[in-house]
Amino acid sequence: MNQADFKFVAIRIASNILIFGAITILYLTYGAWAKDNLLFIATKARGVSYQLSTNSDNPEDPSLLTALKERKPLAISPVNSDFALVIPQIGLSVPVVKNTSVTDKAKYLEALKFGVAHAKGTVLPGEIGNSYYFSHSSLNFWELGPYATSFNLLNRITPGSDIYVFYQGKQYQYRVLQTEIVKGWDTVPYYREFVKPMLTLQTCSPPGTTINRLLILAELVEQ
Repeated sequence: MNQADFKFVAIRIASNILIFGAITILYLTYGAWAKDNLLFIATKARGVSYQLSTNSDNPEDPSLLTALKERKPLAISPVNSDFALVIPQIGLSVPVVKNTSVTDKAKYLEALKFGVAHAKGTVLPGEIGNSYYFSHSSLNFWELGPYATSFNLLNRITPGSDIYVFYQGKQYQYRVLQTEIVKGWDTVPYYREFVKPMLTLQTCSPPGTTINRLLILAELVEQ
């Protein structure tokens, strides 16, 4: 191989490596976000919805492909009964880490590797006041752990939909009242006081940034 041919091959190899690397980075960055949104769009288009189920071993529950093909509802169950969050509208079921610091970055980043964080200093499910939960809606999930994309679809939640919290073997049903976007530095929502049991969900908006925060406010449904 002469020098010209060698340079040509070297350039082709380098170009292919750069292209492959760029594709890999795009996949790692946007893959989970794209998958979540495409799945949400597909289920909505087919009229398929998630329905809360406390029996995860039900053999009659259809697979995702079957549900989409036959337009059957999909069952969604809490991952545990100790502390978990289920939002059927977006097909989310995740564990909750109790009493997570909102000021110690190292502590809350570590907690978010194990689920959605319940903010320290806020009330527990069913209690009067603000029960506050936060999590990632992140593009770089590969850096932040398996639950980094937990709130990727929080912007799809609409007023009137239900949020379920499972705590110490008991189920609490909350109904969404409103959604709002506040500045990233605005801490007022965390300190809001209520005279009835309320729930707030928080994540970053747009995903992977700290520009704004998306908030979902819901109230406990009388049981």
